[in-house]
Amino acid sequence: MGGVSLSNWAAMIAISGAWFLIAGAVSGLFYPNPLPAYYSFAAGAIVLILFWPLPLGCVVFLSGNHIVNGIVLAGLSAFSYFLPATLIGALTLDIAAILFWVAAYKKEPSQIGRPPPGRG
Repeated sequence: MGGVSLSNWAAMIAISGAWFLIAGAVSGLFYPNPLPAYYSFAAGAIVLILFWPLPLGCVVFLSGNHIVNGIVLAGLSAFSYFLPATLIGALTLDIAAILFWVAAYKKEPSQIGRPPPGRG
């Protein structure tokens, strides 16, 4: 793979899962019990804050530890399985968590939040 690491893929999948959670939370507000929708909206916002490629302090802390990234994503996705509208977002966050754990197993250096290497 030319310069793309599993941690980059996992971060981008986590961001897309956050958007799925937020979109599912908006439609989940019309369910009889909107509590999972509130949680999914908050979890999606937290994932966007943590994994959006900006140089923030929390991203610097989490970017170096793939195991912690996987635990955070798996923990945030747990309650979103109770609402059908947010099921795809929860599955996407769990896939990103698994990719982070595979990156930790392979001992990949973290590339999250760093610009891609120059060409030439």
